[in-house]
Formats: sequence, C-alpha cells, structure tokens
Amino acid sequence: AETVLLALSRGAGVPGLAGMAARFERDEMVFGRPLLGLTAQSLRDWLLAEGQAFVDDPTNSDPRYTRNRIRAELSPAWQSCFPGYREALARSARHRRFWKRWPDRI
Repeated sequence: AETVLLALSRGAGVPGLAGMAARFERDEMVFGRPLLGLTAQSLRDWLLAEGQAFVDDPTNSDPRYTRNRIRAELSPAWQSCFPGYREALARSARHRRFWKRWPDRI
C-alpha cells in the first residue's frame, strides 16, 4: 500500500499501480521477496514466538523519509476512512501486474 501511494503521489500513473512485485527479473537475475505479503507485526510476532532476536531499523520511523510519513500520517487517515484500503490497493496492484504481462490488452 505504501509503495502504491508513494508511486502515485510522484506521478507514476498507471504503472505505479503495479506496486512492488514479489518476484521480478533484472539483468538475467531473478529476485524474490517471499515475505512481502506479511505484515511487519506478524513477522515480529512469529520471531518472538520462535525465540528469535530481531532488530527494527531505526530509519523506518524517521520522518525525514516520505515513506515513513505515509506510514505514520497518511495510512492511519486512509484506514479511518477506508477500512481495508491496504487489501484493496494490493488487489489493484495484482491486477496491474497481471495486465502488464499482456500489453496488447491495455
């Protein structure tokens, strides 16, 4: 959700709706983000349950970064007005990624 909102705020337009892909290829290399669909809180909860230590990156709460301001200020407002907006944006991103593979359909 943050990636889509950030991209659209920068004028990315329709391509920005694709968001962040869980798998992509660049320069003949395949990259994967297997934990992308999980929330940070669910990862923390799992690590705690497993007795694993973890560190939260302090820059993730630094308001100098636009993504963090979106997370701290904009996301709660959207959640208040549109409960479930994260899932809706994720669904839109999946649709965009699907149609991106079929450019003749757009």
